Amino acid sequence: MKKIYILILLFMMTINIYPNISDNTYIDKYLLLTLNGTIDNSPITMHIKIKNPDSIMEGKISTIKGHYKYVIKNNTVQLEGSIDKKGMTINTPNNEIFVFTFKENQLYDIINSKNEVYVNLNGKWRNKDKSSECSIKTIKFIHCIHEIYMEKEYKGNACAIGSIYIDNKSLAIYKGKVTNITLNELISDMNDNLDKNMQTHNQNDNLNHTEFSYISDYFDNNIFSIINYYDVYYLENDMIYKSYVNIFDIDSLVKINNYLGNLVYDTEEFRTFLKNKIKEQTDNYENDNFSEYFDEYITSLNYAEIYFNTDGSLTIHFFFTREKIEYSFINISIEELKPYIRPDSFYKYLFSN
Repeated sequence: MKKIYILILLFMMTINIYPNISDNTYIDKYLLLTLNGTIDNSPITMHIKIKNPDSIMEGKISTIKGHYKYVIKNNTVQLEGSIDKKGMTINTPNNEIFVFTFKENQLYDIINSKNEVYVNLNGKWRNKDKSSECSIKTIKFIHCIHEIYMEKEYKGNACAIGSIYIDNKSLAIYKGKVTNITLNELISDMNDNLDKNMQTHNQNDNLNHTEFSYISDYFDNNIFSIINYYDVYYLENDMIYKSYVNIFDIDSLVKINNYLGNLVYDTEEFRTFLKNKIKEQTDNYENDNFSEYFDEYITSLNYAEIYFNTDGSLTIHFFFTREKIEYSFINISIEELKPYIRPDSFYKYLFSN
């Protein structure tokens, strides 16, 4: 929950970089790129998203998030870093560091290419034990995506909504649906809906109503994800809260089912494993009747959804009631889940060796 509220604050603090829109609208732009290269002649693939890439040419520093894998392995390693006019530095949680220095038009190719380009970007890689040469040979443009967030206040009430716009496809992902629309049309429609929300709820004092969407840090050659959040506060005491995830085919943007039952078979062995993982990650487990609650409440694994993380884990989100919200999110490593994966699952490729 704390992570969600931090994300709301970050949305509200975002600088408006689009001069033709109103002051209550905030937009962040992201480039999704796939980089193919080597570490000491061993092939690697990076999937990264760069925040507000246009600002780099203005001399600002932008952030990088994503993950990388060795081609011969399927182990995901989380990436975070920065990029400016001179180069980019990327770090991993296990103390690996990539350092690249740009030459000539390499930065321009990274930011502006809409296809796959050859860049031959050379750099240095090191971990706590050794160092080596590394390189990025090709960069493939995947998507240019905007996160849009709009907020208004009226008579003591506050409302906010958000959406995702895929610039290179002229498509919006708005309230979980894919719509063919221009960016200006989307912003206008969001503004109208926000006004309607304000009018609908203006009879309630001290109401705060928030809806927004953001891009997951994880994407690969097959999928990317949108995380959606919704809440309503009444009089600072009562709250309605909901979050859900949409996973899309990276090329066609067709929505892919992401229930837990689309990943694993529903067996007693798996349910026992699942309850043990929940027990490990929830402090209150021993003092609660959750084990009985779990058996009674979950009659199908379609009562939980999944999404993937850049650290080689997936998050399972259970649709529990408000009273059991502390049990709603758990993380499980991909390695631990391998014995339970359905052979016909769309996501099986993530669990192969």
